[in-house]
Amino acid sequence: MAAIAAGGACAFGFLQAAVAQPQVPATYYGTAAIDGKSVADGTEVRGYIDALDCTQPGPTYRGTITDGGVSVYLVNIVHES
Repeated sequence: MAAIAAGGACAFGFLQAAVAQPQVPATYYGTAAIDGKSVADGTEVRGYIDALDCTQPGPTYRGTITDGGVSVYLVNIVHES
């Protein structure tokens, strides 16, 4: 009887397929300079893994900003592995 009940539940769609959780991005931050000098505000910082751009800029991403005379960045990286 248990086998019939389980089969009936599947037939009526009571069981749902498993859904994977979304990847959580890794967040990296630091300073950005070229030849020891701060870069211009808005300079893009990207994250590459095996030649694949894995940057997840999001709606508030605006590149580097200057804080206390130093260019700083914050970037989110997601890699499907």
